[in-house]
Amino acid sequence: MRHLAQQSKTSSQIRLVFQKGMNVKGEMMYAAKAISGISIDATAEQFNRIGRLLASLQTLPLDRIERVEKSLIHE
Repeated sequence: MRHLAQQSKTSSQIRLVFQKGMNVKGEMMYAAKAISGISIDATAEQFNRIGRLLASLQTLPLDRIERVEKSLIHE
């Protein structure tokens, strides 16, 4: 009998991506900050609120909020 693979979330972090300005080719440059230790059960709304709050403490304008999750795949 074949077992189906399972996924277990092991960690979650928030990644804030900021606009640094334009390079000489006129392309937007970005800088990112990642914060670990975010609950794996946090909702998208909670991530958005956390991200916007943390971004308000920065000098660069926020471009986007990313959620980075790690999972363990097992049978």
